[in-house]
Amino acid sequence: MGTTSSYYFYGATGVETPLDIFGSNLVWWINADRSRTDSGSNCEALHDLSASGIDLSQSTPASQPSVQLAELNGKDTVSFDGVQEYMESPSATDLIDVLFRNVDYFCIMITKPRGTTTSQFMFSTRNGADGQGFYMPLYVGTLQRFRWIIRRTDTNQVLLDRTGNDFTRNQWHRVEIEQEIGVANRVRIGGSTKISQSLSASYPSTGSYNKPLTIGRRSSTPVYGAMDLAEIILVDRLPTSGELTDILTYIADEWGL
Repeated sequence: MGTTSSYYFYGATGVETPLDIFGSNLVWWINADRSRTDSGSNCEALHDLSASGIDLSQSTPASQPSVQLAELNGKDTVSFDGVQEYMESPSATDLIDVLFRNVDYFCIMITKPRGTTTSQFMFSTRNGADGQGFYMPLYVGTLQRFRWIIRRTDTNQVLLDRTGNDFTRNQWHRVEIEQEIGVANRVRIGGSTKISQSLSASYPSTGSYNKPLTIGRRSSTPVYGAMDLAEIILVDRLPTSGELTDILTYIADEWGL
């Protein structure tokens, strides 16, 4: 049985957390420092601090990521080796109504890519036969790359696929992702827009979701990602300007980014 860390809802300065800022619109909140279950020096589970309760876990010791104590701004993170370590959610239907439906959403990830091989995966959902609905390779070819790809579940059609030499390896990044239906999808790294692309088709209302939400590898035909993870925040709408200011204040206080 692992050891579970405590829940902390405010930092030392009393800065509002994602739950305070977004309330019921916060549909997923993973924070490696605030709530996890450890097994020795490994992480056995990352606990969802939102009301959704969608935890990430790994019961096989050899596939558990390691805990990095006080790695970023004095706080703990978890590290995936890019070889065999990953974590999954309980169900293949987790968060599909946010990630695979015609709805706006906003996501922030605090991560450090360390991969040196092609097509390493950090964040994967599932669709159709291959289970790669939403993913970010960390290193492509000989250049540092960031790629965001969304595929329709019925046709596996690539709707958004852009790369840019702005996701530096072995460095912590604040990655912001916005989906605004009928307008554009945007990816920002450290606040600077790297992708702004309108979708050419809408998501289907039905489809095959046969793989769980996965961190550290693509959820089907496994390809692993060497990366450190501090936090994931997912909101089922776009933030107001005030909320954006508040969440970036929280990120700066929590992680120094």
